[in-house]
Amino acid sequence: MKVYSWKTLIAALCALVFTLWKIFHFDGLPDLLWIGWGGYYFIEGLLVAFDKESYEKDQLRGVVGARERKRLFGKYAFVAHHGYLILLLMAAAVALVWEERAVWVVLALLIAAVAYAIWYRWYFTKHADLSELEE
Repeated sequence: MKVYSWKTLIAALCALVFTLWKIFHFDGLPDLLWIGWGGYYFIEGLLVAFDKESYEKDQLRGVVGARERKRLFGKYAFVAHHGYLILLLMAAAVALVWEERAVWVVLALLIAAVAYAIWYRWYFTKHADLSELEE
């Protein structure tokens, strides 16, 4: 078997290790969700790493996504794409600096991060021209 993407294979193996760790240290329903997530990404990673067609489709998806983000958001494409991470990092920084006094600020930033991620995904799928991916 030929490996088309070593990075994806390594990421898939990391997902496998994480999933096995969660299986061996199982602690209820949240771990079951993590096991499902890790298993999905392990299988998806193996498909992309070993199948040429899946690898090419994954590469095309990345190129088209980057081009459409640049078209929609211009020079702020990186910030728009990673806005939820910026909000999560802000929440972590506030929690570290102000500790227990800023519970509501941290909670508001976490809710804003979730709302932003949902809005961004909706906006991107509605306005991006992804017709190249359907071929």
